[in-house]
Amino acid sequence: MWHSIVGLPAKAQPADPYLPSEPIALGICATGETPGTGYQGLSILTGGLRFPICEHNSYAPVFNEIANAAIDIAIACSFPLPDAPTGETIDLDTLEVEYTPGDGSGKQTFVQVDGASSCTPGAFYLADGIVTICPAACDVMQSDARATVSVLYDCENIAN
Repeated sequence: MWHSIVGLPAKAQPADPYLPSEPIALGICATGETPGTGYQGLSILTGGLRFPICEHNSYAPVFNEIANAAIDIAIACSFPLPDAPTGETIDLDTLEVEYTPGDGSGKQTFVQVDGASSCTPGAFYLADGIVTICPAACDVMQSDARATVSVLYDCENIAN
């Protein structure tokens, strides 16, 4: 989501943002140089808000929106397998997912299972290049706002 603070004119209520459903504003506020139409377009495409740069006293809504969006981000429970370094291939037998709780308690290493039907708490599986955390482990991670997740693996050198 891309929010823009650009040279567009203020709305009737200066603290009100331009919503993604509103068209690109072509006017310019008093100290703006351009309306920032490219940035406005990016905001519209990504569901972001647009604010006039000239309304210094009305920035609170944009910063509140950015903060709220950051709070709402949850750890993904499915993601593509990382790319191996150049000249190497990932040894899939060594693949591990490491969950670090946000409360500072010890790291947890999830084990790899054969597929969704083999899921257990603290497990993940690999299918078609997608790492998927099993539901019980996913629930724990997503309820932890400060959690981090790492994918660990060994590599094998590819013979040239």
